[in-house]
Order: sequence, then C-alpha cells, then structure tokens
Amino acid sequence: VDKCGWVAGLGIEYMLMQNVVVGVKYQHVDLGTANPSFPISGAPGVGVSVPMKQNYDLVKATVSLKY
Repeated sequence: VDKCGWVAGLGIEYMLMQNVVVGVKYQHVDLGTANPSFPISGAPGVGVSVPMKQNYDLVKATVSLKY
C-alpha cells in the first residue's frame, strides 16, 4: 500500500509591539490520489471507483502575546 505525501510551507512574523507578534503562514499539502469505491444501492458487489486528488492549501494568520 502506497501511503505517502509531502508538505511545503513558509511563514513570516513581525513584532508589532514589544509583547505582540503577528504573522502569516502558508502550507501546501499533497497526499496523492485516493481511489475510494462507492457501492451502488441494490447491486451487491458492484461499486464505482472515483480517483480523488488530495491536495490542500492552508493559510494561517497568527497573533502571539509575549509575557
């Protein structure tokens, strides 16, 4: 079973004040292609396999308070 993927990302932070840091982060996640099988109602043992790409792009904004 081939279950592998990869992640690449970058981010930046900026000290807004002495105790407040803001930032933004980006990640691209690629988990390959899955081929789930969906059964057809009323037809035992018969199903449809649909290839589905599993790629995600994530953007996260952050605010950190330093004490």
